[in-house]
Amino acid sequence: MPLYTRSYRPLCQVIPPSISGHTALYTRSYRPLYQITPPSISGYSRADDPAVVREGDHVRLRCTAAGHPPPKVVWRREDGGAIPTGRWKDASVEGSVMNLTHVRRDHAGRYRCEAFNGVPPDAYRTYHLLVQFEPYLKVKEWKVGSHNGSSARLECLVEAHPLAETHWEDRLGRAVETTDRIVVRYEPDRHVEWRGLMTLIVTDLQPSDFGDYHCIARNSLAITRGLVSIYGLSFSLFNDLCPPPTVCPTCPRAPSGQAGGQQQCLDIGQFAGRTYEGFQNRSQECQVSAVGKPVFHRHTNASHGAWMQEAWAADPSSQNTPRFYTTDPAHPASLLEFTDKDNFRMNLYHKNHTLPYHFTGSSHVVYNQTFFYHQRNSSNLVRYELQSGVAMKLELPQLSANSNHFLYSHSKDNLDLSADENGLWAVYGLNNNTIVAKIHPRTLKIEYSWNISLNHHKFGEMFVTCGVLYGIDSASERETKIRLAFDLFTQTLIEVDIAFTNPFQHTTMLSYNPLTKELYSWDAGNQLSYPIKYAEHKQGPSPTRARGRVPSLLGLG
Repeated sequence: MPLYTRSYRPLCQVIPPSISGHTALYTRSYRPLYQITPPSISGYSRADDPAVVREGDHVRLRCTAAGHPPPKVVWRREDGGAIPTGRWKDASVEGSVMNLTHVRRDHAGRYRCEAFNGVPPDAYRTYHLLVQFEPYLKVKEWKVGSHNGSSARLECLVEAHPLAETHWEDRLGRAVETTDRIVVRYEPDRHVEWRGLMTLIVTDLQPSDFGDYHCIARNSLAITRGLVSIYGLSFSLFNDLCPPPTVCPTCPRAPSGQAGGQQQCLDIGQFAGRTYEGFQNRSQECQVSAVGKPVFHRHTNASHGAWMQEAWAADPSSQNTPRFYTTDPAHPASLLEFTDKDNFRMNLYHKNHTLPYHFTGSSHVVYNQTFFYHQRNSSNLVRYELQSGVAMKLELPQLSANSNHFLYSHSKDNLDLSADENGLWAVYGLNNNTIVAKIHPRTLKIEYSWNISLNHHKFGEMFVTCGVLYGIDSASERETKIRLAFDLFTQTLIEVDIAFTNPFQHTTMLSYNPLTKELYSWDAGNQLSYPIKYAEHKQGPSPTRARGRVPSLLGLG
Protein backbone atom coordinates (compact mmCIF):
# COMPACT_ATOMS: atom_id res chain seq x y z
CA MET A 1 0.00 0.00 0.00
CA PRO A 2 1.37 3.44 -0.81
CA LEU A 3 2.90 5.57 1.90
CA TYR A 4 2.24 9.32 2.10
CA THR A 5 4.64 12.14 2.94
CA ARG A 6 4.11 14.56 5.83
CA SER A 7 4.42 17.60 3.52
CA TYR A 8 1.11 19.23 2.59
CA ARG A 9 0.21 22.00 0.22
CA PRO A 10 -2.74 24.23 1.42
CA LEU A 11 -5.51 24.97 -1.02
CA CYS A 12 -7.39 28.26 -0.22
CA GLN A 13 -10.82 29.30 -1.42
CA VAL A 14 -12.29 32.79 -0.94
CA ILE A 15 -16.00 32.96 -0.08
CA PRO A 16 -17.41 36.42 -0.85
CA PRO A 17 -19.37 38.08 2.00
CA SER A 18 -23.14 38.07 1.77
CA ILE A 19 -23.64 40.94 4.21
CA SER A 20 -22.00 44.29 3.88
CA GLY A 21 -19.34 44.95 6.47
CA HIS A 22 -18.67 41.24 7.38
CA THR A 23 -15.16 39.70 7.11
CA ALA A 24 -14.42 37.27 4.28
CA LEU A 25 -14.20 33.53 5.24
CA TYR A 26 -11.50 31.14 4.03
CA THR A 27 -11.53 27.30 3.84
CA ARG A 28 -8.36 25.19 3.86
CA SER A 29 -7.99 21.55 2.58
CA TYR A 30 -4.91 19.26 2.05
CA ARG A 31 -3.85 16.57 -0.36
CA PRO A 32 -0.57 14.46 -0.47
CA LEU A 33 2.37 15.82 -2.45
CA TYR A 34 3.41 12.25 -3.77
CA GLN A 35 3.37 8.53 -2.72
CA ILE A 36 6.38 6.08 -2.21
CA THR A 37 6.49 2.30 -2.92
CA PRO A 38 9.13 -0.43 -2.21
CA PRO A 39 11.03 -1.92 -5.17
CA SER A 40 9.76 -4.90 -7.14
CA ILE A 41 11.32 -6.91 -9.96
CA SER A 42 9.13 -7.94 -12.85
CA GLY A 43 9.48 -10.99 -15.07
CA TYR A 44 9.80 -14.76 -14.74
CA SER A 45 10.85 -15.82 -11.24
CA ARG A 46 11.95 -19.50 -11.58
CA ALA A 47 15.49 -19.14 -10.26
CA ASP A 48 16.24 -22.85 -10.72
CA ASP A 49 15.88 -22.72 -14.51
CA PRO A 50 19.45 -22.14 -15.73
CA ALA A 51 20.54 -20.17 -18.76
CA VAL A 52 22.83 -22.48 -20.78
CA VAL A 53 25.44 -20.92 -23.10
CA ARG A 54 28.63 -22.05 -24.83
CA GLU A 55 32.01 -20.72 -23.83
CA GLY A 56 32.79 -17.61 -25.93
CA ASP A 57 29.17 -16.49 -26.29
CA HIS A 58 27.91 -13.05 -25.25
CA VAL A 59 25.39 -13.00 -22.39
CA ARG A 60 23.05 -10.23 -21.24
CA LEU A 61 21.25 -10.55 -17.90
CA ARG A 62 18.36 -8.13 -17.37
CA CYS A 63 16.78 -7.19 -14.05
CA THR A 64 13.92 -4.66 -14.49
CA ALA A 65 12.94 -3.04 -11.20
CA ALA A 66 10.04 -0.66 -10.41
CA GLY A 67 9.29 1.46 -7.35
CA HIS A 68 9.14 5.02 -6.10
CA PRO A 69 11.63 6.58 -5.71
CA PRO A 70 13.18 4.73 -8.71
CA PRO A 71 15.31 1.90 -7.24
CA LYS A 72 18.98 1.23 -7.85
CA VAL A 73 20.01 -2.26 -9.08
CA VAL A 74 23.26 -4.00 -8.08
CA TRP A 75 24.53 -7.43 -9.29
CA ARG A 76 26.59 -9.77 -7.10
CA ARG A 77 27.67 -13.40 -7.19
CA GLU A 78 25.99 -15.61 -4.61
CA ASP A 79 29.27 -17.35 -3.76
CA GLY A 80 30.88 -14.01 -2.91
CA GLY A 81 33.37 -14.17 -5.78
CA ALA A 82 34.30 -11.35 -8.11
CA ILE A 83 32.53 -10.89 -11.45
CA PRO A 84 34.91 -10.97 -14.47
CA THR A 85 34.13 -7.94 -16.66
CA GLY A 86 36.97 -7.90 -19.17
CA ARG A 87 40.34 -6.86 -17.84
CA TRP A 88 38.90 -6.27 -14.38
CA LYS A 89 37.02 -8.26 -11.82
CA ASP A 90 34.36 -6.34 -9.94
CA ALA A 91 32.87 -7.20 -6.57
CA SER A 92 29.53 -5.87 -7.87
CA VAL A 93 28.05 -4.36 -11.03
CA GLU A 94 25.47 -1.56 -10.99
CA GLY A 95 22.64 -1.23 -13.50
CA SER A 96 19.54 -3.13 -14.53
CA VAL A 97 21.45 -4.88 -17.36
CA MET A 98 24.72 -6.82 -16.88
CA ASN A 99 26.62 -7.64 -20.08
CA LEU A 100 29.15 -10.48 -20.08
CA THR A 101 31.18 -10.67 -23.30
CA HIS A 102 33.03 -13.79 -24.40
CA VAL A 103 31.93 -15.75 -21.36
CA ARG A 104 34.41 -18.18 -19.85
CA ARG A 105 33.94 -21.17 -17.61
CA ASP A 106 34.62 -19.04 -14.51
CA HIS A 107 31.54 -16.96 -15.37
CA ALA A 108 29.34 -19.94 -14.50
CA GLY A 109 27.41 -19.67 -11.24
CA ARG A 110 24.49 -17.92 -9.57
CA TYR A 111 24.09 -14.14 -9.88
CA ARG A 112 21.87 -12.11 -7.57
CA CYS A 113 20.35 -8.83 -8.59
CA GLU A 114 19.29 -6.56 -5.69
CA ALA A 115 16.94 -3.56 -6.10
CA PHE A 116 16.62 -0.96 -3.32
CA ASN A 117 15.31 2.57 -2.98
CA GLY A 118 15.30 3.18 0.77
CA VAL A 119 11.77 1.85 1.21
CA PRO A 120 11.81 -1.64 2.73
CA PRO A 121 11.81 -4.41 1.81
CA ASP A 122 14.48 -4.67 -0.87
CA ALA A 123 13.78 -6.93 -3.90
CA TYR A 124 16.01 -9.82 -5.03
CA ARG A 125 16.19 -12.11 -8.05
CA THR A 126 18.66 -14.97 -8.69
CA TYR A 127 19.87 -16.02 -12.15
CA HIS A 128 21.68 -19.34 -12.75
CA LEU A 129 24.23 -19.26 -15.59
CA LEU A 130 25.72 -22.53 -16.99
CA VAL A 131 28.66 -22.35 -19.38
CA GLN A 132 29.30 -25.43 -21.55
CA PHE A 133 32.79 -26.20 -22.86
CA GLU A 134 34.85 -29.11 -24.16
CA PRO A 135 36.88 -31.19 -21.68
CA TYR A 136 40.20 -29.67 -20.71
CA LEU A 137 42.98 -31.80 -19.18
CA LYS A 138 45.97 -30.51 -17.27
CA VAL A 139 48.63 -33.11 -16.53
CA LYS A 140 50.31 -32.36 -13.23
CA GLU A 141 53.50 -34.31 -14.06
CA TRP A 142 54.18 -35.53 -17.61
CA LYS A 143 56.76 -38.15 -16.56
CA VAL A 144 56.71 -40.06 -13.30
CA GLY A 145 59.87 -41.95 -12.32
CA SER A 146 59.80 -45.12 -10.25
CA HIS A 147 61.35 -48.58 -10.09
CA ASN A 148 60.32 -52.23 -9.90
CA GLY A 149 58.37 -53.09 -6.79
CA SER A 150 57.65 -49.46 -5.94
CA SER A 151 54.59 -47.33 -6.79
CA ALA A 152 53.65 -44.48 -9.12
CA ARG A 153 50.90 -41.85 -8.91
CA LEU A 154 49.54 -40.25 -12.10
CA GLU A 155 47.21 -37.23 -11.94
CA CYS A 156 45.18 -35.27 -14.48
CA LEU A 157 43.08 -32.19 -13.64
CA VAL A 158 39.76 -32.25 -15.53
CA GLU A 159 37.56 -29.28 -16.40
CA ALA A 160 34.38 -29.90 -18.41
CA HIS A 161 30.70 -29.04 -18.61
CA PRO A 162 28.58 -31.05 -19.08
CA LEU A 163 30.56 -33.12 -16.59
CA ALA A 164 32.90 -35.54 -18.36
CA GLU A 165 32.99 -39.33 -18.24
CA THR A 166 36.60 -40.18 -17.37
CA HIS A 167 38.80 -43.27 -17.63
CA TRP A 168 42.44 -44.29 -18.08
CA GLU A 169 43.96 -46.33 -20.92
CA ASP A 170 47.35 -48.01 -21.17
CA ARG A 171 49.73 -47.86 -24.13
CA LEU A 172 47.75 -50.58 -25.92
CA GLY A 173 44.50 -48.65 -25.67
CA ARG A 174 43.09 -50.97 -22.99
CA ALA A 175 40.94 -49.51 -20.24
CA VAL A 176 42.73 -49.51 -16.87
CA GLU A 177 40.56 -50.74 -14.04
CA THR A 178 40.95 -51.02 -10.28
CA THR A 179 42.66 -54.25 -9.16
CA ASP A 180 44.61 -55.38 -6.11
CA ARG A 181 47.60 -53.37 -7.39
CA ILE A 182 45.90 -50.54 -9.27
CA VAL A 183 43.58 -47.82 -7.94
CA VAL A 184 41.58 -45.66 -10.36
CA ARG A 185 39.87 -42.68 -8.73
CA TYR A 186 38.01 -39.48 -9.65
CA GLU A 187 37.56 -36.75 -7.03
CA PRO A 188 35.19 -33.83 -7.83
CA ASP A 189 36.23 -30.36 -6.67
CA ARG A 190 34.27 -29.30 -3.58
CA HIS A 191 34.08 -25.66 -4.69
CA VAL A 192 33.89 -25.75 -8.51
CA GLU A 193 31.28 -28.11 -9.95
CA TRP A 194 32.93 -28.43 -13.38
CA ARG A 195 36.38 -29.40 -12.07
CA GLY A 196 37.76 -32.70 -10.79
CA LEU A 197 40.95 -34.73 -10.36
CA MET A 198 41.69 -38.06 -12.10
CA THR A 199 44.17 -40.27 -10.26
CA LEU A 200 45.84 -43.55 -11.23
CA ILE A 201 47.95 -45.27 -8.56
CA VAL A 202 50.00 -48.33 -9.52
CA THR A 203 51.65 -50.25 -6.68
CA ASP A 204 54.19 -53.09 -6.77
CA LEU A 205 55.30 -51.97 -10.23
CA GLN A 206 56.12 -54.72 -12.72
CA PRO A 207 58.13 -54.30 -15.96
CA SER A 208 54.91 -54.41 -17.97
CA ASP A 209 53.55 -51.40 -16.02
CA PHE A 210 56.15 -48.98 -17.42
CA GLY A 211 55.22 -46.90 -20.45
CA ASP A 212 52.60 -44.43 -21.60
CA TYR A 213 49.13 -43.96 -20.08
CA HIS A 214 46.30 -41.76 -21.31
CA CYS A 215 43.81 -39.91 -19.12
CA ILE A 216 40.63 -39.51 -21.19
CA ALA A 217 37.67 -37.20 -20.58
CA ARG A 218 34.56 -37.26 -22.74
CA ASN A 219 31.34 -35.23 -22.71
CA SER A 220 28.70 -34.47 -25.34
CA LEU A 221 30.94 -31.82 -26.96
CA ALA A 222 34.29 -33.60 -27.45
CA ILE A 223 36.85 -36.19 -26.28
CA THR A 224 40.19 -35.04 -24.81
CA ARG A 225 43.24 -37.22 -24.13
CA GLY A 226 46.23 -36.49 -21.92
CA LEU A 227 49.55 -38.38 -21.92
CA VAL A 228 51.49 -39.45 -18.82
CA SER A 229 54.48 -41.81 -18.75
CA ILE A 230 55.99 -44.05 -16.09
CA TYR A 231 59.71 -44.54 -16.62
CA GLY A 232 62.24 -46.62 -14.71
CA LEU A 233 64.70 -45.17 -12.20
CA SER A 234 68.02 -46.85 -11.51
CA PHE A 235 69.09 -46.87 -7.87
CA SER A 236 72.17 -49.06 -7.54
CA LEU A 237 72.34 -48.47 -3.78
CA PHE A 238 68.88 -49.86 -3.23
CA ASN A 239 70.10 -53.34 -4.12
CA ASP A 240 72.63 -53.10 -1.28
CA LEU A 241 70.30 -51.61 1.32
CA CYS A 242 67.12 -53.54 0.62
CA PRO A 243 66.82 -57.33 0.44
CA PRO A 244 65.06 -58.90 -2.52
CA PRO A 245 61.24 -58.88 -2.21
CA THR A 246 59.68 -61.90 -0.61
CA VAL A 247 57.90 -64.19 -3.04
CA CYS A 248 54.48 -65.14 -1.69
CA PRO A 249 53.65 -68.84 -1.91
CA THR A 250 51.06 -69.90 -4.43
CA CYS A 251 47.71 -70.50 -2.80
CA PRO A 252 46.33 -74.01 -3.28
CA ARG A 253 43.45 -74.32 -5.69
CA ALA A 254 40.05 -74.85 -4.13
CA PRO A 255 38.62 -78.32 -4.65
CA SER A 256 35.90 -78.85 -7.22
CA GLY A 257 32.44 -77.77 -6.25
CA GLN A 258 33.50 -75.39 -3.44
CA ALA A 259 32.70 -72.23 -5.43
CA GLY A 260 28.98 -72.75 -5.63
CA GLY A 261 29.10 -75.10 -8.62
CA GLN A 262 26.17 -77.35 -9.33
CA GLN A 263 26.67 -81.09 -9.85
CA GLN A 264 25.39 -82.05 -13.29
CA CYS A 265 25.78 -84.86 -15.77
CA LEU A 266 26.11 -84.39 -19.50
CA ASP A 267 24.76 -86.90 -21.99
CA ILE A 268 27.04 -87.03 -25.02
CA GLY A 269 26.27 -89.02 -28.11
CA GLN A 270 26.69 -89.18 -31.84
CA PHE A 271 24.19 -86.87 -33.52
CA ALA A 272 21.52 -87.93 -36.01
CA GLY A 273 22.49 -91.62 -35.87
CA ARG A 274 24.75 -91.29 -38.90
CA THR A 275 27.99 -93.02 -39.77
CA TYR A 276 30.85 -90.58 -40.13
CA GLU A 277 34.23 -90.99 -41.78
CA GLY A 278 36.02 -89.72 -38.68
CA PHE A 279 38.78 -87.15 -38.50
CA GLN A 280 42.50 -86.91 -37.89
CA ASN A 281 44.12 -86.76 -34.48
CA ARG A 282 44.53 -83.45 -32.73
CA SER A 283 47.19 -81.39 -34.48
CA GLN A 284 48.17 -79.27 -31.46
CA GLU A 285 47.83 -79.57 -27.67
CA CYS A 286 46.73 -76.45 -25.82
CA GLN A 287 44.36 -75.40 -23.06
CA VAL A 288 43.29 -71.82 -22.30
CA SER A 289 44.39 -70.73 -18.81
CA ALA A 290 43.76 -66.96 -19.04
CA VAL A 291 42.25 -64.33 -21.34
CA GLY A 292 44.00 -60.97 -21.41
CA LYS A 293 42.60 -57.46 -21.40
CA PRO A 294 40.76 -56.40 -24.57
CA VAL A 295 42.59 -54.35 -27.22
CA PHE A 296 40.56 -51.74 -29.13
CA HIS A 297 40.87 -51.67 -32.95
CA ARG A 298 38.00 -49.53 -34.22
CA HIS A 299 34.35 -48.51 -33.64
CA THR A 300 31.29 -48.53 -35.90
CA ASN A 301 27.72 -47.49 -35.16
CA ALA A 302 26.26 -50.98 -35.80
CA SER A 303 25.45 -52.93 -32.64
CA HIS A 304 25.77 -56.23 -34.57
CA GLY A 305 28.43 -57.22 -37.08
CA ALA A 306 31.50 -59.38 -37.66
CA TRP A 307 35.17 -58.66 -38.17
CA MET A 308 37.68 -61.35 -39.08
CA GLN A 309 41.30 -61.86 -39.97
CA GLU A 310 42.47 -64.72 -42.18
CA ALA A 311 42.25 -67.67 -39.77
CA TRP A 312 44.83 -69.87 -41.51
CA ALA A 313 47.46 -69.25 -44.16
CA ALA A 314 47.14 -71.46 -47.24
CA ASP A 315 50.92 -71.22 -47.65
CA PRO A 316 52.63 -71.13 -44.21
CA SER A 317 55.89 -69.97 -45.83
CA SER A 318 54.21 -66.92 -47.36
CA GLN A 319 55.25 -63.53 -45.99
CA ASN A 320 51.97 -61.86 -46.93
CA THR A 321 50.05 -60.39 -44.02
CA PRO A 322 46.65 -62.03 -43.57
CA ARG A 323 43.88 -59.66 -44.59
CA PHE A 324 40.95 -58.35 -42.58
CA TYR A 325 37.26 -58.78 -43.40
CA THR A 326 33.98 -57.33 -42.09
CA THR A 327 30.27 -57.92 -42.61
CA ASP A 328 27.28 -55.70 -41.83
CA PRO A 329 23.81 -57.25 -41.31
CA ALA A 330 22.36 -54.25 -43.16
CA HIS A 331 24.18 -55.46 -46.32
CA PRO A 332 23.80 -59.26 -46.26
CA ALA A 333 25.26 -59.78 -49.76
CA SER A 334 28.60 -58.03 -49.11
CA LEU A 335 31.93 -59.05 -47.58
CA LEU A 336 34.45 -56.20 -47.29
CA GLU A 337 38.16 -57.02 -47.61
CA PHE A 338 40.98 -54.84 -46.17
CA THR A 339 44.65 -55.22 -47.08
CA ASP A 340 46.05 -54.40 -43.62
CA LYS A 341 45.19 -53.23 -40.13
CA ASP A 342 45.63 -49.52 -40.89
CA ASN A 343 43.13 -49.60 -43.75
CA PHE A 344 40.79 -51.66 -41.60
CA ARG A 345 40.87 -49.04 -38.84
CA MET A 346 40.19 -46.25 -41.36
CA ASN A 347 37.47 -48.32 -43.09
CA LEU A 348 39.28 -48.14 -46.45
CA TYR A 349 38.36 -51.48 -47.96
CA HIS A 350 40.27 -52.99 -50.86
CA LYS A 351 37.47 -55.11 -52.32
CA ASN A 352 33.75 -55.65 -51.88
CA HIS A 353 32.91 -59.32 -52.46
CA THR A 354 29.35 -59.86 -53.70
CA LEU A 355 28.11 -63.11 -52.16
CA PRO A 356 26.01 -65.59 -54.16
CA TYR A 357 23.62 -66.08 -51.20
CA HIS A 358 22.68 -63.65 -48.44
CA PHE A 359 24.15 -64.37 -45.01
CA THR A 360 22.48 -64.21 -41.61
CA GLY A 361 24.02 -63.67 -38.18
CA SER A 362 27.53 -62.53 -37.29
CA SER A 363 29.45 -65.75 -36.57
CA HIS A 364 31.34 -66.23 -39.85
CA VAL A 365 34.85 -67.51 -40.61
CA VAL A 366 37.48 -66.71 -43.25
CA TYR A 367 39.68 -69.81 -43.48
CA ASN A 368 42.27 -70.57 -46.19
CA GLN A 369 41.00 -67.70 -48.39
CA THR A 370 37.47 -69.10 -48.14
CA PHE A 371 34.46 -67.45 -46.50
CA PHE A 372 32.13 -69.73 -44.52
CA TYR A 373 28.72 -68.40 -43.47
CA HIS A 374 25.10 -69.33 -42.70
CA GLN A 375 22.69 -68.76 -45.60
CA ARG A 376 19.68 -66.66 -44.69
CA ASN A 377 16.30 -68.44 -44.25
CA SER A 378 17.86 -71.87 -44.70
CA SER A 379 19.78 -74.65 -42.93
CA ASN A 380 22.72 -74.32 -45.32
CA LEU A 381 26.35 -73.66 -44.58
CA VAL A 382 27.91 -71.85 -47.55
CA ARG A 383 31.55 -72.19 -48.62
CA TYR A 384 32.59 -69.26 -50.86
CA GLU A 385 36.11 -69.12 -52.38
CA LEU A 386 37.31 -65.51 -52.40
CA GLN A 387 39.69 -65.93 -55.36
CA SER A 388 37.51 -67.87 -57.81
CA GLY A 389 34.01 -67.00 -56.55
CA VAL A 390 33.02 -70.71 -56.52
CA ALA A 391 30.37 -71.54 -53.92
CA MET A 392 29.29 -74.82 -52.27
CA LYS A 393 26.49 -75.54 -49.80
CA LEU A 394 26.01 -78.07 -47.00
CA GLU A 395 22.68 -78.64 -45.28
CA LEU A 396 23.26 -79.09 -41.56
CA PRO A 397 20.81 -81.61 -40.04
CA GLN A 398 18.00 -79.96 -38.03
CA LEU A 399 19.63 -76.50 -38.04
CA SER A 400 16.86 -74.01 -37.32
CA ALA A 401 16.16 -71.46 -40.04
CA ASN A 402 13.82 -69.55 -37.73
CA SER A 403 15.38 -66.14 -37.11
CA ASN A 404 13.78 -65.90 -33.66
CA HIS A 405 15.27 -69.15 -32.33
CA PHE A 406 18.74 -67.83 -31.56
CA LEU A 407 21.67 -69.84 -30.26
CA TYR A 408 22.86 -67.72 -27.32
CA SER A 409 21.20 -65.43 -24.80
CA HIS A 410 22.02 -62.09 -26.50
CA SER A 411 23.03 -63.04 -30.06
CA LYS A 412 21.20 -63.05 -33.37
CA ASP A 413 22.89 -66.23 -34.59
CA ASN A 414 21.42 -69.66 -35.28
CA LEU A 415 24.81 -71.05 -36.31
CA ASP A 416 28.20 -70.30 -34.72
CA LEU A 417 31.17 -71.13 -36.97
CA SER A 418 34.64 -71.49 -35.49
CA ALA A 419 38.08 -72.34 -36.85
CA ASP A 420 40.97 -73.65 -34.77
CA GLU A 421 44.24 -75.54 -35.22
CA ASN A 422 42.26 -78.67 -36.23
CA GLY A 423 39.97 -77.16 -38.86
CA LEU A 424 36.37 -75.98 -39.10
CA TRP A 425 33.64 -76.38 -36.45
CA ALA A 426 29.91 -75.62 -36.47
CA VAL A 427 27.92 -75.08 -33.25
CA TYR A 428 24.12 -74.84 -33.25
CA GLY A 429 21.17 -75.64 -31.03
CA LEU A 430 18.58 -78.41 -31.02
CA ASN A 431 15.90 -77.62 -28.42
CA ASN A 432 18.00 -77.28 -25.24
CA ASN A 433 20.89 -79.41 -26.50
CA THR A 434 24.07 -78.19 -28.19
CA ILE A 435 25.20 -79.73 -31.48
CA VAL A 436 28.88 -79.52 -32.48
CA ALA A 437 29.92 -80.68 -35.96
CA LYS A 438 33.48 -81.15 -37.24
CA ILE A 439 33.46 -80.20 -40.95
CA HIS A 440 36.12 -80.69 -43.60
CA PRO A 441 36.89 -77.14 -44.84
CA ARG A 442 37.47 -78.20 -48.47
CA THR A 443 34.86 -80.91 -49.15
CA LEU A 444 32.23 -79.66 -46.65
CA LYS A 445 31.70 -83.21 -45.42
CA ILE A 446 30.71 -83.71 -41.78
CA GLU A 447 33.58 -85.67 -40.22
CA TYR A 448 31.87 -86.14 -36.86
CA SER A 449 28.98 -84.63 -34.91
CA TRP A 450 28.31 -84.49 -31.15
CA ASN A 451 24.94 -84.13 -29.42
CA ILE A 452 25.60 -82.68 -25.95
CA SER A 453 22.89 -82.22 -23.31
CA LEU A 454 24.11 -78.67 -22.64
CA ASN A 455 21.60 -75.79 -22.67
CA HIS A 456 23.12 -73.29 -25.10
CA HIS A 457 20.70 -70.52 -24.00
CA LYS A 458 22.57 -70.25 -20.67
CA PHE A 459 25.74 -69.00 -22.36
CA GLY A 460 26.67 -65.63 -23.79
CA GLU A 461 29.04 -67.02 -26.46
CA MET A 462 31.08 -70.16 -27.31
CA PHE A 463 34.30 -70.80 -29.22
CA VAL A 464 36.60 -73.76 -30.04
CA THR A 465 40.35 -73.77 -29.37
CA CYS A 466 42.60 -76.81 -29.92
CA GLY A 467 39.52 -79.03 -30.11
CA VAL A 468 38.10 -77.77 -26.77
CA LEU A 469 34.67 -76.10 -26.64
CA TYR A 470 34.60 -73.09 -24.26
CA GLY A 471 31.50 -71.26 -23.03
CA ILE A 472 31.26 -67.73 -21.61
CA ASP A 473 28.66 -67.18 -18.88
CA SER A 474 27.41 -63.78 -20.08
CA ALA A 475 27.83 -61.40 -23.02
CA SER A 476 26.14 -58.47 -21.25
CA GLU A 477 27.95 -58.35 -17.88
CA ARG A 478 31.18 -56.38 -17.73
CA GLU A 479 32.94 -58.97 -15.57
CA THR A 480 32.04 -62.60 -16.27
CA LYS A 481 33.60 -66.08 -16.34
CA ILE A 482 34.51 -68.93 -18.66
CA ARG A 483 33.47 -72.02 -16.69
CA LEU A 484 32.77 -74.48 -19.48
CA ALA A 485 35.60 -76.34 -21.23
CA PHE A 486 34.61 -79.55 -23.01
CA ASP A 487 37.30 -81.54 -24.85
CA LEU A 488 35.64 -82.71 -28.07
CA PHE A 489 38.42 -85.22 -28.80
CA THR A 490 38.25 -87.01 -25.45
CA GLN A 491 34.63 -86.07 -24.66
CA THR A 492 35.62 -85.03 -21.14
CA LEU A 493 35.08 -81.85 -19.14
CA ILE A 494 38.03 -79.72 -18.05
CA GLU A 495 37.72 -77.73 -14.84
CA VAL A 496 38.26 -74.03 -15.61
CA ASP A 497 37.46 -70.71 -13.97
CA ILE A 498 38.74 -67.98 -16.32
CA ALA A 499 37.90 -64.28 -16.00
CA PHE A 500 36.49 -62.56 -19.09
CA THR A 501 35.53 -58.93 -19.69
CA ASN A 502 32.78 -57.37 -21.83
CA PRO A 503 33.94 -53.72 -21.51
CA PHE A 504 30.87 -52.30 -23.29
CA GLN A 505 28.45 -54.98 -22.00
CA HIS A 506 26.96 -55.94 -25.38
CA THR A 507 29.07 -58.63 -27.05
CA THR A 508 27.29 -60.05 -30.12
CA MET A 509 30.17 -61.86 -31.83
CA LEU A 510 33.16 -63.83 -30.49
CA SER A 511 35.57 -66.01 -32.48
CA TYR A 512 39.02 -67.54 -32.12
CA ASN A 513 41.86 -67.01 -34.60
CA PRO A 514 44.42 -69.86 -34.57
CA LEU A 515 46.94 -67.80 -36.54
CA THR A 516 47.15 -64.88 -34.09
CA LYS A 517 46.14 -66.89 -30.97
CA GLU A 518 43.54 -64.26 -30.09
CA LEU A 519 39.81 -63.91 -29.54
CA TYR A 520 37.98 -61.36 -31.72
CA SER A 521 34.80 -59.73 -30.45
CA TRP A 522 32.15 -57.19 -31.49
CA ASP A 523 31.04 -55.32 -28.36
CA ALA A 524 28.45 -52.53 -28.87
CA GLY A 525 30.07 -51.62 -32.20
CA ASN A 526 33.61 -51.79 -30.79
CA GLN A 527 35.91 -54.30 -32.48
CA LEU A 528 38.22 -55.81 -29.86
CA SER A 529 40.82 -58.57 -29.60
CA TYR A 530 41.89 -60.56 -26.53
CA PRO A 531 45.29 -62.28 -26.16
CA ILE A 532 45.12 -65.85 -24.86
CA LYS A 533 47.46 -67.61 -22.44
CA TYR A 534 47.76 -71.41 -22.67
CA ALA A 535 48.49 -74.07 -20.09
CA GLU A 536 49.73 -77.61 -20.59
CA HIS A 537 47.05 -79.89 -22.00
CA LYS A 538 47.02 -83.66 -21.66
CA GLN A 539 45.59 -85.85 -24.37
CA GLY A 540 43.00 -88.49 -23.45
CA PRO A 541 41.41 -91.37 -25.35
CA SER A 542 40.05 -91.00 -28.87
CA PRO A 543 36.47 -89.72 -29.27
CA THR A 544 35.17 -93.05 -30.57
CA ARG A 545 35.88 -94.66 -27.18
CA ALA A 546 34.62 -91.91 -24.87
CA ARG A 547 30.90 -91.85 -25.36
CA GLY A 548 28.10 -91.87 -22.81
CA ARG A 549 27.27 -89.98 -19.66
CA VAL A 550 29.92 -87.63 -18.25
CA PRO A 551 29.67 -86.17 -14.71
CA SER A 552 30.58 -82.51 -14.40
CA LEU A 553 30.77 -79.61 -12.00
CA LEU A 554 29.26 -76.57 -13.72
CA GLY A 555 27.73 -73.49 -12.15
CA LEU A 556 25.19 -73.00 -14.90
CA GLY A 557 22.17 -72.18 -12.79
